[in-house]
Amino acid sequence: MEEKKVTVNELISKVNQALKEGGYSIRTVYETYNPVFGVIATYYRKKGRIYYDPDVTEEFIQLQTERKERNEISDKYLRMIRCATHRLNEYFLTGEVRIINVVHGTRYVLN
Repeated sequence: MEEKKVTVNELISKVNQALKEGGYSIRTVYETYNPVFGVIATYYRKKGRIYYDPDVTEEFIQLQTERKERNEISDKYLRMIRCATHRLNEYFLTGEVRIINVVHGTRYVLN
């Protein structure tokens, strides 16, 4: 099986576009998701990685979980990171972003 190669910045751009096309407000995309996407992209640059890799993203989540255990970051920030990384992984693996409505358990395909 051929391995997918997409840069982190390209993936972030595609996910942002999918979120906007799926009905998310521009404010939500740029004020909620983009700051966290920026932190993820910075982590990749520090690791010397150009291409997106779910394993590196999982390593990033583990690092942030350890920071939460040391009370360096809040629960809310950790949840934001997990949500953003889930969106990136989902788009990377499937090519689409799905939103799960927690109340009803309904899935919506955004693109």
